[in-house]
Amino acid sequence: MYEPLVVEVVEPLFEEYRLAEYGFVLQRVEHSQPMGSSRSFKGSWVLADTRSAEWDVVQRAFLDARRTTDIAVLDASRALGYPMTTPLDFDSGRVVYREDYEEQLFEGLDGQEHFVAAMDYRVGGSRQDYERVLKHFEEWRIAAGTVGRYLVLWIDQHPAFSTYRDEDNAEKAWMEKKSS
Repeated sequence: MYEPLVVEVVEPLFEEYRLAEYGFVLQRVEHSQPMGSSRSFKGSWVLADTRSAEWDVVQRAFLDARRTTDIAVLDASRALGYPMTTPLDFDSGRVVYREDYEEQLFEGLDGQEHFVAAMDYRVGGSRQDYERVLKHFEEWRIAAGTVGRYLVLWIDQHPAFSTYRDEDNAEKAWMEKKSS
């Protein structure tokens, strides 16, 4: 989270609802250690549950300036709930959960096609990774639906996943043809 949002919205709510009493922490990132090939998160804020089993992961990923970059990317992925299991470089296969409603809304405003990512991450290319992503996406799709949003899984920049999708679609079509 970034400064204006925290100061104007989150911090007052954090104090009003006394979230620290429930084990939550609101802490500013003070170090300038980059994460992977991305910029530093210095000046960003972390809102986390210190009672969570992942609290140590959140600390390593976002708050510890002594960490190594690869570990931080993996830890950040775990802390944010991404289905990554191994450190990857940023040339790995890309998975995006696109937000269809906002894409259509923006397109309606200016007639241009827009790409609105609700979640964007990289993950390995095994069949197990693919299954884990499908399960994770389904959980997010259901959650988004509860607030009136429609997510679309976009794996076009993940060659292995595109192959698995095509194989699964071919098998599904064969099974449908066989049963008719």
